[in-house]
Amino acid sequence: MNNNTKTNSNTLKNLKTILSFGKDYKGWLIFAFIIAVVNTILICIIPHFISIIVNLIQDSIFDKIDIHKIGRYLIITLSLLIVILVLSILQSRIIASITQKISKQFRNKVIEKINTISVSCYNSDSSGEILSLISNDIDLIGQTLNQSVSTFVSGALMFVTSIVMMLLENVRLSAATLLATFIGVLLVVVILKINQKYIRSQQDLIAKVNGIIDETYSNADIVKLYNAEEGFFNKFDKENRSIRDVSGKSLLLTNLMMPLMALAVNIAYATLCIVGGIMVVNDTIKIGVIISFMLYIKNYTEPLSQLSQAVANFQQAGVSSVRVLNFLNKEDAEDVVNSENDDSGEMNDIVFENVTFGYTRDKVLFDNVTFKISNGQTAAFVGHTGSGKTTISSLLLRYYKIFSGKIRIYGRNVNCIKRRELNDMFSLVPQDIWLFEGSVYENIAYGCDEVDKEKVIAKCKELGINDVMMSLPNGYDTVIKSESAISNGQKQLITIARAMMKEAPILIMDEATSNIDTRLESIVQMALDKLKAARTTIIFAHRLSTLKDADLIYVLDNGKIVEQGKHNELLTKKGHYYQIYSSQFGDE
Repeated sequence: MNNNTKTNSNTLKNLKTILSFGKDYKGWLIFAFIIAVVNTILICIIPHFISIIVNLIQDSIFDKIDIHKIGRYLIITLSLLIVILVLSILQSRIIASITQKISKQFRNKVIEKINTISVSCYNSDSSGEILSLISNDIDLIGQTLNQSVSTFVSGALMFVTSIVMMLLENVRLSAATLLATFIGVLLVVVILKINQKYIRSQQDLIAKVNGIIDETYSNADIVKLYNAEEGFFNKFDKENRSIRDVSGKSLLLTNLMMPLMALAVNIAYATLCIVGGIMVVNDTIKIGVIISFMLYIKNYTEPLSQLSQAVANFQQAGVSSVRVLNFLNKEDAEDVVNSENDDSGEMNDIVFENVTFGYTRDKVLFDNVTFKISNGQTAAFVGHTGSGKTTISSLLLRYYKIFSGKIRIYGRNVNCIKRRELNDMFSLVPQDIWLFEGSVYENIAYGCDEVDKEKVIAKCKELGINDVMMSLPNGYDTVIKSESAISNGQKQLITIARAMMKEAPILIMDEATSNIDTRLESIVQMALDKLKAARTTIIFAHRLSTLKDADLIYVLDNGKIVEQGKHNELLTKKGHYYQIYSSQFGDE
């Protein structure tokens, strides 16, 4: 019970947060609310005029019918109906416009968050789950705001106003009909409470399925190569069955609400006919009062059905809001971790000083690691998979917080360098080639403002790769797509040219030649040599043949630097480096 109360409280809190996004449109929202109030009052006045018309007709049974008076009330009633229609359209248009703007704000905030979020947060969310936030959860919130907010407000006003009008007409008849309706309302409230847990499970399962689909589609070639389609299908089918079961229970409970309300309404009508009929026979009321009560029952029970559906929609939106707001509340990558400048040390060096780090507190990867890379040097880090090579680049870029120690770049503590300035210090040639759908020119100029094609071509000529770029179907205008017939070597050359365009003082090469075909390997290596000129270069590699010219090689093993020196020096020592080299090249 406490958990349900807490969940409902959190749902309401998150919905309030979502609605707070409409504060920029407060004037329009107030205007829409005024329209709803006026509309409700007009709708509730109509049964009163119809009651008058019916009573006039009843009185004319024993007297002359007053056509003019009846006609006058009919014209007033029809005029009110037209005004109600116009106001309803206007209100719907205002609410629809505002909710679409709020949905747009949410999407923008999620995209902004993706760009500012700490890299460590990506370890807990798959791309499919983030995609589900944008495509599923935000759309659901938008639909709920569009369809249910105006329904909720208008329904609540209609419910209260109709009951007030009924009480003004006749208290005893009101009490009899309202008591019958109360039973149906009570059952709906119970169903809504039970349904909350199923809705929450449904949204979580949908996000998980999106993650499975995204993961498999992104690696479709690997899935097919290993004939793993059946395993993927079984995994998908398991989650899909769970969605079916949970959604079935949720839909069953949701679909129960309308019949229960219909039952309550029918009981209310039956009560009205019996009690009202007795009162008419006793000449306590006229037939017009029964007719107006029938309309009032319709006016307050229809909103009850709509309100129950709106609350069910709010439950779904509440669960989606929890997911969206949890993502928006994730930790941002800090611009400056430590505002107190403790710059010291060599002004031209990159220094790790007694650095201790682990991805989790209970599993330390680096323990008091210390090393130095001088300005202009080419330093390489080698080691077996999992030794911590790539983690060094993540720590240099401050993707993660170290437990203790200091990292300095050119004498400045990385914690004191602003995020954008730190990023501007580095260029990257990654192992996993990343290109977006666009022309070769756009991919090379990525992140560089106002770079014309002539400058891109000049840089490629400087790297010696212009001929390769021009050999593509449309040269630099070749559009890169997933199905484009471009080799890994050509793609890697594009990433090298991109790194050259940035002109950053520090270059990181993470297994930069591991995916290169032999035909282009020499061209790629020449381009890399030119790229390294006049830069501090940090290389992470398995293939030791690329490290012979490195100024300094650090050998990592289980998060510790176990050897350091030049290529020939390390071979002479016949230690870890020698073992790795021998495993690749034998005893040559």
